[in-house]
Amino acid sequence: MMLDRSIPLLVKEFARIELPEARKIVHKGEELLIVEGDSRKMASMSVIFKGGNIESPAFAAAGIGMNLLKESTVHRSGDEGARIIDFHGAWLKNSVGDHSSSLNITGMSRHLPRLIDLTAEILLDSAFNPEAFEIIKANLLKKIATERTKVTYHSAKAMDAMIYGTGHPLALSGDPEAISALSLDEIRDFMRRVVLNQKPVVYLAGEIDSEILDAAATLKTAFNQNESDINLNILPFKPSGKLRAETEVTPCHQNSVTLALPFALGRDHEDYHWLRMAVFALGGYFGSRLMSSVREEKGYTYNISGALMGFVEGSAMTISTTCDPAYTEPLIEACLSQIRSMAEVPLSEEELRTVKMQLGAEYAMRVDTPFSIASYLSLRDTINMPADYFAKAQQALADISATKLAEVSRKYLDPSRIRISIAGKTD
Repeated sequence: MMLDRSIPLLVKEFARIELPEARKIVHKGEELLIVEGDSRKMASMSVIFKGGNIESPAFAAAGIGMNLLKESTVHRSGDEGARIIDFHGAWLKNSVGDHSSSLNITGMSRHLPRLIDLTAEILLDSAFNPEAFEIIKANLLKKIATERTKVTYHSAKAMDAMIYGTGHPLALSGDPEAISALSLDEIRDFMRRVVLNQKPVVYLAGEIDSEILDAAATLKTAFNQNESDINLNILPFKPSGKLRAETEVTPCHQNSVTLALPFALGRDHEDYHWLRMAVFALGGYFGSRLMSSVREEKGYTYNISGALMGFVEGSAMTISTTCDPAYTEPLIEACLSQIRSMAEVPLSEEELRTVKMQLGAEYAMRVDTPFSIASYLSLRDTINMPADYFAKAQQALADISATKLAEVSRKYLDPSRIRISIAGKTD
């Protein structure tokens, strides 16, 4: 039977989504967090440590350290470890956040105990290979050098100083001089404090059996019983009074334009979810107000997006785009006009429906598999997200209204406080 494409597909709204919590067990004296489910005989383990980029000697040092752990152990080369992982059809990845570091191994359930043993070796018996350290550091410096040729890098860096504050750790990311000065001893010392001197949080997801539980408990037992001496360096934003920055970058074919607005409210604030929905309606999807006006109607840019970024330290709305230098000022005015419209022109029923559908799909993906659930729960733990964040987000989405979004826009989206950063041709 042929599909009749003249008949619109039936689109239904998402029902309220519940976030399953991890099952907490104590196995062989160790606490493990488990998210089970039918995962086609797959399973994963995530090992999460307190301490990330902001606590490291230079902003990227934690990332260098986590990559270095995988290069070699005192028992085997990095190539041998990689071959074992590849042979079992598995993958090992590390992640470093502002205040946390983690390692995840995913593979077939029947192979995971062996892979957990290898993960323990990587974490506890790293060789901290000097040659690998220099290669990782050199590659990072090359990546930064490449980024520094882009106008988007320069507009973002100038904006960081304006919204976080000059000297704030979040404004100092990617400093090539600080990274060049890093020594292997500094990396080794930091990683030992992060990895060896604390009990990690361990998540297991997928099809979990007794052998996996045994291996995970044995791994966790090997870590220091003491509290970590890593103190999280959480500093509130100190936005500068400067509202505009212009950075000349030559040669350039397009200007990069960033608009931002810092807020003191965190994810636990009663207005956070409403503000997130308002910013999403402004610039969070393809048919948003910014995209419809600045791109579709006026043709100033090919792509433009806006988002509310949440941190432990606070939050910030950011809008990012590029344009022909000749359109820079009209584009900025068009963005400010759309920001004002969020308070002055309530969202239409179609806009409300689209926002609800888009965000509903986003939340649905969070609970799609045991792995996505465990990933979300571990993220919630590491970024100090309230335990009821997901439930409150669902409630706000169910209660969404044009009146409430206009009200929160009037309260927070003040165009007179907008910071503007332009990089490229500024004369």
